[in-house]
This record gives sequence, structure tokens and C-alpha cells, in this order.
Amino acid sequence: MSATVQANCSDLQAHIAALALGDLEPSEELLEHLAKCPPCRTALCAYVRCARMKHKRGYTAPSPALRE
Repeated sequence: MSATVQANCSDLQAHIAALALGDLEPSEELLEHLAKCPPCRTALCAYVRCARMKHKRGYTAPSPALRE
């Protein structure tokens, strides 16, 4: 994998995670990238599995005050 593709993959991880959580409508660029990039498709599948587990277990986000 070229350095350009790796950088692009790194840049897209937040978008891929948001897509898996249902927080993002996929852009054409993201869909094209996922169609061509097996590692990012694998990451998307992993994020989807995590999102399903989160939903299944009734997870709620911790209070923002915990970040302080």
C-alpha cells in the first residue's frame, strides 16, 4: 500500500467510524475509497460490530465531566 493511500486511510478513519454508528451519510469519495480498500472495509465491519454490541447492551456515553 502506498504512503498516499495509507495517509488517506488514516484521514478517513473518523468518517468510517461515524458511518458505522449511523452519524454520517457517506460521501461519494468515502464510498469509492471503501470499494477499493480492503483494510478500510475491514475497519468498517469492525466498527459496525462494535456499534451493534453497544446498541445491544444499552450503552450510554459517559458524562463529559469525566473528561476534565
